[in-house]
Amino acid sequence: MHTRFNGEGGDGQVNADAQDRKDDFGSNVLEEMMSLWIEPELLRRDIDVDGFPLTKAVVVMTPGRPVEVRINDEVEWVAHLPARRVIEKGEEITTNDVDLSQLHWLRPAGLDDDVAWTGFVRIGDEVLISFDFRRNRARAGAMMLLARDFLATARLARNETLLRPAVENLYAAAELAVVAQMYLQDDYPTRSHLQRRRQWRKWTELGNAPEVHSRCLARLARARASARYAEGRLRIKNAEVEVLAEVVAEMIDLAEANIGDPAAEMPVVIQSA
Repeated sequence: MHTRFNGEGGDGQVNADAQDRKDDFGSNVLEEMMSLWIEPELLRRDIDVDGFPLTKAVVVMTPGRPVEVRINDEVEWVAHLPARRVIEKGEEITTNDVDLSQLHWLRPAGLDDDVAWTGFVRIGDEVLISFDFRRNRARAGAMMLLARDFLATARLARNETLLRPAVENLYAAAELAVVAQMYLQDDYPTRSHLQRRRQWRKWTELGNAPEVHSRCLARLARARASARYAEGRLRIKNAEVEVLAEVVAEMIDLAEANIGDPAAEMPVVIQSA
């Protein structure tokens, strides 16, 4: 996500309530970013916070590592926005050559897909702020490939009326869809099946995912002992397995949408208006 606001020295021409709220949001984000990470880093480097000409910064949150703060020349930003003229590869450009009001997205260059980040760049009187607090995206994406394999295997088993293998593979696919989304926020999500289901139930109750996804995971969990370990009769019919497979497919679709495709977020060229 990115936002923008007029920094000190702006001409004060933006007066709409919606833009004012957006500017307030951007100001608050920048203030928190400065107080939590950037100012402590400047002090650690024995840099005068008030006198230092800070024009850009990025805060990098790599799973399993301390937060890293990069400033000024240590940072390169990539933007996706329309150009006002034809621009040759490698040609220097200025703010007159692009339309900042049509900025599609802004992100730091050279970061691993698994890291979360937040940062800003100052251009003239404007401060452009961007952040993506999703982490472990590459790992979560790999889980989705495996989840689709388990779902396909479950459907093949169901077609042959092999309901126990179908249920076991559906459960694996559903859990992977849930765990992948947990990894977007937590480097060390719970490994307990029970705690995972409880956390996911609360997550869906808050409206972050359809509650039917939580009910599907719980239903498959109840049937798993019979499906995998032959503990008692499998109390699930072929028709219900088909319905559960559709829900699991929706769970995977939602997880993939939340993870996104990092490669698709990088432009090949600057678009011309």
